[in-house]
Amino acid sequence: MPGCCVSNCFNSTEKDFSMRIFPLNVERKAIWIKNIYSEHGLWRPTKNLFVCEVNNKWYAQDQMSF
Repeated sequence: MPGCCVSNCFNSTEKDFSMRIFPLNVERKAIWIKNIYSEHGLWRPTKNLFVCEVNNKWYAQDQMSF
């Protein structure tokens, strides 16, 4: 079951949290990386990482901007 990739977050689909997969669009992905891991500039998500609804607060704003 997918779990959130954000540090110290233990939310998962087993706990009834919805998950978002990182976008394929390069610009959107960069926004997500910046918002989640701004202090870890070398980190890059893999295709199997998810972000939970709690840690993905900018998702609605990101969807509106593209």
